[in-house]
Amino acid sequence: MKALAKRLLATVVLSIMLAALLSFVPFLQNQSDRNSDIAVFRPDSTILTEKNIVDFVKGVEMAVEIRRINLDGSQLLFELIQPSTLEDEQLYKDCFRLIKSSLLGLDNIKEVRLFIVTPERDSFFVQANQEHLRKDPKMENSQKHSYQTYLKQMFEFHTIPDNTLKGSR
Repeated sequence: MKALAKRLLATVVLSIMLAALLSFVPFLQNQSDRNSDIAVFRPDSTILTEKNIVDFVKGVEMAVEIRRINLDGSQLLFELIQPSTLEDEQLYKDCFRLIKSSLLGLDNIKEVRLFIVTPERDSFFVQANQEHLRKDPKMENSQKHSYQTYLKQMFEFHTIPDNTLKGSR
């Protein structure tokens, strides 16, 4: 009887120890994942449509004013207005965010075009597409330069003389 009690006790103790060890496996896995990359965007595919375009734009933190948005297949066009109180660096940062959110966060967008109307100087146009991202696929090198410099180096950047857009204001 004493031998049976010892075996039963040993079995119970081993079972408890095994259960305790197995409960630490998820914790250990999370610890090893801490140093790995963190997804910036949701893992599920995001398709931009006329129905969710407003939600998409609301999700991009911006101070620039949006005059018009046009979704044409895989092309996304924004016409933006720089408020007179908005600093230039913030304007370029907003342009960067729109391009990054569109090209990296949306599966069906292959090209983004930004027309930016500025009150104090010539307006400009930025065209960004998937081909441009070959140089910097995750757009991580933006930290090495100002947003203006990054946009000019990475994408097609054109100045539009002020008198060209005055009629559209």
